[in-house]
Amino acid sequence: MQAFADITKRNIITARRPKTAGALGAAMCVFVGSGMYDDFSPVRSMTGMRREFVPGPEIFDVYDKLFIDYKNIYTSLKKACQDANSARFTF
Repeated sequence: MQAFADITKRNIITARRPKTAGALGAAMCVFVGSGMYDDFSPVRSMTGMRREFVPGPEIFDVYDKLFIDYKNIYTSLKKACQDANSARFTF
C-alpha cells in the first residue's frame, strides 16, 4: 500500500473490514443517489479506518523516472507484441 501511495502521490486509507468494503460502497452509492446523503463523506466513519499510508516525497523522483522508462519500453515493444500475437489475439 505504501508503494501505491508513493506512486500515485495520494494518501491511501485501508478499511478495517475490507471484505465488506464492496457491499458498503454499493450501499453508499444508493444512499447518495437517493438523496439520503449529500456526498460520500460519511463513508469513513462507517467503514472505520485501519491504516493510512502517506506518500513519501523523497521517493517521487524514483517513481517518476521509472514511469518514463516504462512508457518508453511499452512504446518500443508495442508493435513487436502485436505482430507476435496477432494470430492468437485481436488488438
